Amino acid sequence: MSPTPDEIRIREALERIQTPAYDIAGAVREQRARRGRRMPLRSPRRLVSAVLAAALLTVTAAAVFQVSVGWKTIFGQDVVIPDELAIPLQKGATMNGCTLTVEDAIVTRTGVALIYSFRYADGSPLSNPIHFETVSLLTDGTDTAYSSRGQSIFTDSRDAVQYFYQEFSLAEDPGDRDLTLTIGPASSMETSEVLTASLDLAAVYQAHPIAFPTDQQDAYRTSAYLEQDTSSVPLPQAWESSEVQFAGVGFMGDELCLALITPPYDLYQGVSCDIVSLLDTRTGKIIDNTGSGTYPLEGEDSEIREARFQGLTVDDLPYLQPQIIYTRSVPLTQKPWEVSFRAKSAQTYSRALSLDLSDGSHIDHLFLSPLGIRIEGTRPASLDEDGGLDRAPHIAVILQDNSIIGASVSECGLSMEESSARETFEVTYVYQAGTDSRRFLSVSDVTGIRIGDTTISIAE
Repeated sequence: MSPTPDEIRIREALERIQTPAYDIAGAVREQRARRGRRMPLRSPRRLVSAVLAAALLTVTAAAVFQVSVGWKTIFGQDVVIPDELAIPLQKGATMNGCTLTVEDAIVTRTGVALIYSFRYADGSPLSNPIHFETVSLLTDGTDTAYSSRGQSIFTDSRDAVQYFYQEFSLAEDPGDRDLTLTIGPASSMETSEVLTASLDLAAVYQAHPIAFPTDQQDAYRTSAYLEQDTSSVPLPQAWESSEVQFAGVGFMGDELCLALITPPYDLYQGVSCDIVSLLDTRTGKIIDNTGSGTYPLEGEDSEIREARFQGLTVDDLPYLQPQIIYTRSVPLTQKPWEVSFRAKSAQTYSRALSLDLSDGSHIDHLFLSPLGIRIEGTRPASLDEDGGLDRAPHIAVILQDNSIIGASVSECGLSMEESSARETFEVTYVYQAGTDSRRFLSVSDVTGIRIGDTTISIAE
């Protein structure tokens, strides 16, 4: 079913909110479900009263097994993964009515990638996205690694399973060693309906006008909001959310700024709130926010959450009503799951280089694994706000059959000594399948890497 225009608006508004990301599709699908009926909470059971020991599973990789459907769920139907790379684990355990299954693993000499899934033991639909407080990997019972990259897809509140992908970077080869994955506790992220607040924004602003300079510090912004008297300004409530308050109204150039005082966004506890749009009562149209900001309140367990709307003026204030969405976390388990396994590690490739590029970059190291490519080097220093992603060298991968596939930048790390004219960079790429999906590769399938205009031969 295609999303409605209203669902698209909700999705885009939430994506503009600068908070730790959870799958926006969950919020959108929740709105669809609520239009027909109100989703009951899995409370009052709350699923947290029972105290269970973590379930410890020891599994051995099977020789042949079809790869998990989770790969296609997360990366799309075009994902490419060789059968010999994905090690089938397919082992699960249930606690508090929740079943976690570690489905597949890719083990390399420098990292581990995993597909795992969550479902309710009774097969009931997942009304909301699921999150885990901790995901870590223990090697030989001592060295703990935390996930360096992960993602999940919550597609529909009628689905009975949610899949997750996680990567771990390791300092030593994990092959044929005892690996223990720890996941949890689990919680469900719920979102309220979009609530419209009938506020007199003009009265709040006229009582104490605020004009933010574009280069002000965060402390100035928070103190300015706190000077506005908003203690008696009511907000529509969802659940037990009395700690959420309206913070104020201001302008920064041609942007209208509206703010809430709310507990920090937390995937695992408490209630939080965001302004996602405005209702223009003159036209009935919805105005989506064009930006956002979060500003901690010193000494308090709360923060100012701001939404910005471009192109509005003081004259518009009497006709605007903020629209807000509450989020909260409902604990599902008190203890984490633990899954142990062993597997041989797949081949990787590492090579020292001395390659100069036309933009002044110098690449001194190339690393390949089934999960992607990493290059390291130096380049002229820059003050790029995007972390240097737009300056990452273009890379293509040449395969044994002479076909060429792309590689897209996933991470870019920068460091620079004070007063230095050059910065050190480390760029990580993932292999592409088509334009929108991901590929995983056996290193033996690669014959060359093209960096800019130079092709590096990959020797056996």
